[in-house]
Amino acid sequence: MKKITTPREMRGLVILSEPENIKKIKKNVWYVKSQSKEHAFYRVNRKQYGRGGFKYEWTCDCPDHVYRHQICKHIYAVQFSLELKEAIEKDAPRAEAPHVWHGITCPMCSSTTVLKYGLRKTRFGKTQRYRCGACNYTFVENQGFKHMKHDPKIITLALDLYFKGVSLRKIADHLKQFHEIEVAQTTPMRWIKKYLKLLAHYVEKNKVNTGKIWHSDEMTVFIKKEG
Repeated sequence: MKKITTPREMRGLVILSEPENIKKIKKNVWYVKSQSKEHAFYRVNRKQYGRGGFKYEWTCDCPDHVYRHQICKHIYAVQFSLELKEAIEKDAPRAEAPHVWHGITCPMCSSTTVLKYGLRKTRFGKTQRYRCGACNYTFVENQGFKHMKHDPKIITLALDLYFKGVSLRKIADHLKQFHEIEVAQTTPMRWIKKYLKLLAHYVEKNKVNTGKIWHSDEMTVFIKKEG
């Protein structure tokens, strides 16, 4: 039995659904698009500390993190992007390049000499395409929604509705009426279980430094059949 998640985590997942919302500037620095201010970005930094440098301290210049000292949705978005990418690479049937935290790696030859190579048009919109300088392989960075049949925005919409208390039947009905997407009632639950398992693994493995004051939330999700 596992309790998950906070509203900030879910908003971070919503941010992650748009590839252009997260821009890597340099090692351990990202710009994350504001969800309330048009054309505004917040700077997220990751600093290694401890022996071996395997622990990280995260900061963001958004008001939520600066004044409330909370792990904000922008930090969660970057953390989930890194964790989901690593998890999907590990699940791939063929051997893939080892995950590199500080940059983009060619999935074919593992080279870090990667250049931007225009935009790729997909049924979900445009996404950044890259070319490997070593083997000339072209690819797009995996944001965690690889191999999913439906638009990432539809998936995160379903997750958002579910965590607001909307039933699976009403979620399926909403997608059909307003987005002309017909899915079974069990489909949103499969999406929920898939991403909560990934996030539960991440939360369990990466404990964050927090203050002494906690805010509770009534949302509880069970991602296993037995406790």
